[in-house]
Amino acid sequence: MKELILLDLFSGIGGFPEGLKEAGFRFKKHYFSEIDPFAIANYSYNFKNSIYAGPIEDIKKGTITKPDIITFGSPCQDLSIAGKREGIKGSKSKLFFEAIRILNLYKPSLFIFENVKGLFSSNQGKDFEIVLKSFANLGIYDIQWQLLNTSWFLPQNRERIYLVGSLRGQTRPEVFPIGESCQKTENCTRKKLSEANISSTIHTKAGDSYVKDNPYILTIRSGRNVKRGSKVEFRKDVNTNCLTGVPQDNLLHNNWMPLRKERTEKAKRIRKNHQKEGNDYAPFQEKQFVPRMDGKTSAILAQGYRDNLLTNLECIRKFTPLECERLQGFPDHWTKYGVRDGKQIELSDSRRYQLIGNAVSVPVVKMVGIQLIKSMFKQNSRKKNNDRNILKLQSKALRLQLLFSKS
Repeated sequence: MKELILLDLFSGIGGFPEGLKEAGFRFKKHYFSEIDPFAIANYSYNFKNSIYAGPIEDIKKGTITKPDIITFGSPCQDLSIAGKREGIKGSKSKLFFEAIRILNLYKPSLFIFENVKGLFSSNQGKDFEIVLKSFANLGIYDIQWQLLNTSWFLPQNRERIYLVGSLRGQTRPEVFPIGESCQKTENCTRKKLSEANISSTIHTKAGDSYVKDNPYILTIRSGRNVKRGSKVEFRKDVNTNCLTGVPQDNLLHNNWMPLRKERTEKAKRIRKNHQKEGNDYAPFQEKQFVPRMDGKTSAILAQGYRDNLLTNLECIRKFTPLECERLQGFPDHWTKYGVRDGKQIELSDSRRYQLIGNAVSVPVVKMVGIQLIKSMFKQNSRKKNNDRNILKLQSKALRLQLLFSKS
């Protein structure tokens, strides 16, 4: 396919261009917009030919060459069930309307939008209605969307809305529905995570805490309380929870079994009593780790990796940045380095967790891209067949005309 011009808004660490590249897209120009200095540094390191377009508010007509495709997952903290649910008009989520302005300004042939599942329920569904109307009011796009889960491709439970808009007047690509991948995520956690270069854990004597001999691995003794009032138990699936910025709540135990956090029976009783009074509350300390049996993590979030930890044999530890990169489908060490003022820098683990948690999952974007390419290929094939048929009819008509003229 021909090379395109890409504008990647709220670009983070580049999950959209990486996924589209893996799908087969090629870009002759590649712009990105972001305000996080560490994300900008990391993006510039991994996409060396990319061009920084500045903050989204500063993008005007003529700032960049007209893009063929715009990708964006506008900040979602105000919509996520993990956030405060301030809605589409929250201080961060309202940047969505800046993206709408950019779409109206440049009118690309295609755009891809990603956001959290909470958009469906935010403000009793009114926020999703606002989003759809905002796209519809542009008056030039056909839109289609589906809720996709990273767990179809990787062992992480991360549900996100993907919406594709295509310019009217051109054949509408058929992207959705996308079903669960034929790739098996069963036992995928073990395969994906156990390859990390992690040193053995050292402990002193029985009853003592384990000593971490790798600076980004924190381990504790199996069965020992992770926090006051918490305990470790197995869960029955094989997915981790949605990963967050500081790995605390998801662990893997024996053959990399993931654990997730849930309320204890006491917490459930307390919550039930509060719900009778119209409140939804349970004490945070009254939670416990239980084993997941689907082998997947929970979704990776930016504010903290509290929901994702691993345990190897009798040792429990947090996910490493490398493992979190793998759970999002990025190449190994994707977030390790950045470029600032022309010099290579190394990012801290805490910064890497944050960047990974804000990212889109690469294999999900890749599948959307594959569907787009397949649809475009079919359309081109049909067009070529139609063109050939027209030529055949024109040729027949010409021959008949010659025959009649001779007679």
